[in-house]
This record gives sequence, C-alpha cells and structure tokens, in this order.
Amino acid sequence: GAAQCLNCSSGARLNETSCTCGDGLVWEWKDQYTGSCVPCLVNTYKSGDMTNCVRCPERSVSHAGAHHCTCSAGEFWNGTDCETCAGGRASTPGSLTCTTCPAASSNTDRTMCLCEPGLYWMWDLSSKGSCVPCTAGTFKSSTTTSCLLCPATSFSSAGAASCSCPAGTFWADGECEQCNTGSVSQTGSTDCVTCELGVAEDGNSCICGNGKEWRWEEGTGRCSPCKENTYKTENMTRCEACPETGSSGPGAVECTCNLGTFWTNKSCIMCTDNAFFDTVTQTCIQCPAGSVQVNSHTACSCGAGLSWHPLSRTCKACPKHHFSSAGSVQCEKCPLYTVSGRGSEKCAPCPMGQYWHNYTCETCNESGKIGNGVFCLDAYDEQTQELRASAQRNPPSSQNIVFTCILVILVVTCIVLIVLLVARQRKQRVNKQISMSYSVAPLTGGSESDWQDMRADSMSGPQVPIICALSGNDNPLPGSEENIYMFQQNENTI
Repeated sequence: GAAQCLNCSSGARLNETSCTCGDGLVWEWKDQYTGSCVPCLVNTYKSGDMTNCVRCPERSVSHAGAHHCTCSAGEFWNGTDCETCAGGRASTPGSLTCTTCPAASSNTDRTMCLCEPGLYWMWDLSSKGSCVPCTAGTFKSSTTTSCLLCPATSFSSAGAASCSCPAGTFWADGECEQCNTGSVSQTGSTDCVTCELGVAEDGNSCICGNGKEWRWEEGTGRCSPCKENTYKTENMTRCEACPETGSSGPGAVECTCNLGTFWTNKSCIMCTDNAFFDTVTQTCIQCPAGSVQVNSHTACSCGAGLSWHPLSRTCKACPKHHFSSAGSVQCEKCPLYTVSGRGSEKCAPCPMGQYWHNYTCETCNESGKIGNGVFCLDAYDEQTQELRASAQRNPPSSQNIVFTCILVILVVTCIVLIVLLVARQRKQRVNKQISMSYSVAPLTGGSESDWQDMRADSMSGPQVPIICALSGNDNPLPGSEENIYMFQQNENTI
C-alpha cells in the first residue's frame, strides 16, 4: 500500500521497488516518494547490471560518475579488476586494452613500446600508440626513451639517432667534443682521424705532401695520390688538372709539357722567335747577338771555341784541353794524346821533343830519351819520331798526295842510282885498290845487334849516313815502317 506511484526520472528505468540508473550513476531517494540518479563517488564505479556503486580495486582509481576504474600504465581494466599487459604489449593509464608493440620495437615495463633510435613512442587519444620520428634539432639514441634537444653547437635532421657535430669535432656522450691537435673530422663524424704529416689545414682536412691531397673515403680520411693528369705541390691544397698541352701520371708534382713547350706558372708555354727558356727565371729570353736557339728552345748556339752557359745566359770560352766548333752548345774534351788552349776550335798533339802526360806536354827527363809528341823514345829513333810527328801534324791532302808521288819517284830513282854506283865501285875496287862495302838494312826493322854486325863488315873510316824515306804517310808499308834505308860508303859520299 503505497500512498502514491513512483515516477522515475529521465535516464532511469523502473524496477519493482525503485528506479535503476545508467553506468556511473546510482538511484538516490530524496524522500519517501521521490529520488534521482546521482554519480558514483570518486574511486567507485558502476556499470552493466550493477545496482550500486562499487569501490575500485587496489592500484586503481576513478573519477566521480565512473563506469569503470582507471588502471595504471602497463595494465588494463578487464571489467572487474586491473590486469597486467602480456609481453610485447603496453598500455597507458586507464586503458581498457593493451596495444601490441611494433616488430622493430620492444618493451620492458609494459608502459610503452621502446622504438628504434631516432623514433619515439607516442600514444594517441584513443590510447593506441606508434613509433614516430624525432623532429629536426632533436635526437633519440638506443638508450633513451624520448627525443632530446641537440646541444647548441650541433644539429640534426628529423629521425636522427644522434646530433651532427661540425667539422673538427665529433659526437660523444651526447655532446660535441673538439678533435686533438693534428686531427680532423668531417661533419657528423663520431671520431677524429690523425693527419699523416701531423698538420691540419682546417677542421675538415689535413695538409698532405707533394703529389697528394686529402680525401674522405669509406668513412675515413687519408692523403691520396693525385689522379692521372693532375698535379699538386706542397703550397697547394688540392690537386689541379694539367693544361691541354701537358700530362702527368698519378702522384705528380708538375705536368710534363709537350715537346717544344715548358712548364712554368702552372702552364705550358712555348718560346717564340730566337728565344730560349731560362730555367732560373722560368721565362723565355732572347739569345745573344750572333747565336740562335737550339734543342727545342732550351739553349743558344755559340761560335767556335765557345760554349753556352745557362746560368749566365752567355757564350763562354771553352776551358783548356776542350774544343767546340761553330754552332755548338757544349765544349768537348780533347781526344787522348792531344791538347788545346782556352777557347780552342780544335785540339793538336804535343810538339816534337815533348811527350803527352795527362793533357800536358812535358819534356822527357830520362837520359837518351826524346819525345815524339806522344811518348818518350830512345834518342837514336829521333829521325823516325820526327817523320811520325810530321805525318801527324800534316795529314795527307790533294797537294800532299801529288808531292808524295813525286817523292816516291825520286826515291826509286835514288835507289837505282845507288845500285848502279855500287856496281861501278865494285868494278873499280880491283883497279884502284879501294875497299868498299855497303849495307842496306831497315832502320826500324832490325835490332841493335844487326846494326853492329853491319858496322863490323863495313870498311873502316868515316861513314856518312844517307837517308831516303817516304814522308807524309800516316800508314807505313807493312814490315818496313817508314821505309827508311841507311847506306854507308867508305870514301865516297853519295
């Protein structure tokens, strides 16, 4: 017997004795006949067919009017309690389910997924998460869970695992450190490279020796040889290309110019007109008056007895015992057994009476010796020396050949007359009782004992030598040397 009927408020449904409210709400009577749906208190909840608000389990909380309790991160609400996420899954506080971590990530405390370096885990509004790149100017390493700002001296692009340090520094322990003296690094390096010569040009490159330049290759730097058709000297920082008229091999310090051109001031030049290339001034200079350029513009020619001196750029007299002909560039040393004075056009043997010794003419010191212009010989051979020296000083000419022919005829005539005269003297020997003897022997072909035998066979008395010789011949007849013959006669001198 109720005095009146119960009227449930909006949002509630009527049951037998009271009104039932929705999730997070509970029916509250104001008086015996009236009531309303009010929110569950903080840290309580109500949902489903529940008629009253229930206190949240331990480790969970709720706000007023909650239809479920809020679990901690790494857990999810299973409807009646907080349950821990399984391995490889994570959740945010208040999650009703756990999110599976991406394949390239991991989790340790189930509160979030740990992403690869350069990526961080971000939950969206629906409590679902994913790995997203760090923004430019930040980085995330494998040991951090969130993106950090790069130091003031460094920078990074989006999704960076570390910050990039400028050249001359390297990234270490979350900051940029300076390379040691004599070491360099390229931008973004994580370590430094020691210079080959111990001298850095700047923070990014080292100073290299001749024919080499600094290159970064395969993540490291080194002094590498210049490539073909390039060159570099020590005062250059990079290898430069050879000009079109030059070339070079690997590691060159200069280019090789084509024939007739010369390397100077990083280019190949060609001297024009009557000029030569001076290696001292590295320029083209006109040849002195009376001389012309020779040897592809590398020198100037000179007159007889002179040679070209590149340092003074003048023609100078040849030194003693050297000679040069007109148009020569260099003086030549005199042949053996000849000498010359300063500025000579040709060399000559020593004069008769002297001998040659180390390009000087000297007098024989030994008794009974005399020089023939080359050696010291026995004095008795003086006539042979004179004839030999004469032949050396006066080589055959067309006039000498004619003279020699006439001389040969005279010698033959002389011999015939002597033979006739000897025959006549033999005939007269009986009548006049004159003993006569003659001997004919090669002067240079016989020995000393032969000569003494001839003297013993001869008549006593004054003996006058008669000499007939072929002169002016550098090549005597075989076996007779100069064809010199000695005739001796007792009384008559022929």
